[in-house]
Amino acid sequence: MSKNNGKRIVWVRQEDSPSPEPVEQMVLSELVKIRDQLKVQLSCVAERETALREREERMNELEGLLASTQESLTHYIEQEVQRRLKEYQKEMEKMEQNFQLKVKENQRLKSSFETIRTANKNMKQQMDTLKTEKDRLVSQLSSTQGRLRSVQRKVEHSHRLRTTPQPNQVSVSTQTLPWSSPLSTPSTIVSIQVTSLLMTLVTEALSNPDKLKPPVKKLLQLSSQLLPSLDPSLELPCVQFLYCVLMQTSKQEKSQLTTTLRRITEQLYQQNVCRFYRSSDLIVLTFSMLAILITASQVDVVCEVLHKLKDTLSESGQCRELFLTNSGVEQLVTLAHPVNKVTVTLIVDILLQLSVESSLLPRFLKACASDEWFSMAVHILSHHSFLQLHTLDKLSILLQRLSKVKNYKRYFEGSKMPALLKKILATDGLQAQAPFLALNLQSTLMNLTVYSL
Repeated sequence: MSKNNGKRIVWVRQEDSPSPEPVEQMVLSELVKIRDQLKVQLSCVAERETALREREERMNELEGLLASTQESLTHYIEQEVQRRLKEYQKEMEKMEQNFQLKVKENQRLKSSFETIRTANKNMKQQMDTLKTEKDRLVSQLSSTQGRLRSVQRKVEHSHRLRTTPQPNQVSVSTQTLPWSSPLSTPSTIVSIQVTSLLMTLVTEALSNPDKLKPPVKKLLQLSSQLLPSLDPSLELPCVQFLYCVLMQTSKQEKSQLTTTLRRITEQLYQQNVCRFYRSSDLIVLTFSMLAILITASQVDVVCEVLHKLKDTLSESGQCRELFLTNSGVEQLVTLAHPVNKVTVTLIVDILLQLSVESSLLPRFLKACASDEWFSMAVHILSHHSFLQLHTLDKLSILLQRLSKVKNYKRYFEGSKMPALLKKILATDGLQAQAPFLALNLQSTLMNLTVYSL
């Protein structure tokens, strides 16, 4: 027998089936329990799902925030690394440039040292040769002077015998000028001393030239006539006097004394006479050369005097001191205009010779501290294509040494020399054809730049 309770069909036998009501209640109660349990489980699952969804949303938010933060941090790190890398590269480039400059400076110093050492060696050899020649000439001079004194004594004795008056004759004395004969009477000696003192006083008094110009001009003309028959004892004060007057004479006055200056040049420069320019007295020789450099108008004479002046200055410290004390550098500056290849070469040689380390170096630097000197240097450099390379090398050594003196920066800038040096450095092929010149000019500009910082 079957019974349908609406949900399932249960087939039971009639003899052993219980009553239907308790079974249905039990099933119903079980189902209710199961439903309640399922509801509870479903509610828990829903709550867990909601919690998981919220947690997932929070996790997504955190992941997004973390991603944005990581991206920002990565971008910042990349920028910082790039900035540090650029700074490092700049520092490396700057250090490399400084290193290259130091290397070039060391190379220049090494080259300069080698050049100076070679020049010093050559000068020592020349000095030994000149000393040997000097000893030989001194020996010859001593023997010649001895023979000359013997001949003079014979001539004086013969002269006295011829001029001795007879007992019944009256002696007649002839009037002679103080410079006409070396056989001087007491009055002549006094005249010589007075003349020497006059010239010395006039030379010292030239510090006030306005009062002395008219008589000095006349004395200059008279001195040019006096030179041919001048007594040897008057050579030094006379040539000093001439040089001081010439230094105080303006160009306009020199143009009015052309004949006088030419006569002075001829008398000072005359050959085959051991006087003035040919004198063995270094002081007389130095003043004579300085005077000729002012009065001479012939280029060959000026070049010969400059060459002899260079040799004399290399041999004697006394001559270098006289040259610097008596405005010798200023005379060289005036001779550099206009530019003559031989003249400029000799002038630069003399200036380089005076710039070596010695007790006279401060005087030389003081003599160069003028706008005229730097204008001369600019004038010479502006004709660099006309001059020989070794002359430009020596001039660049001078400029490099002067650029180390901080107070001279205003003279460099006042003469616009830095712009000229840069222009010369920009010349095509200069680095390859004249590396020593380029190195010295770069060192000069670097020294001037250091003082500008």
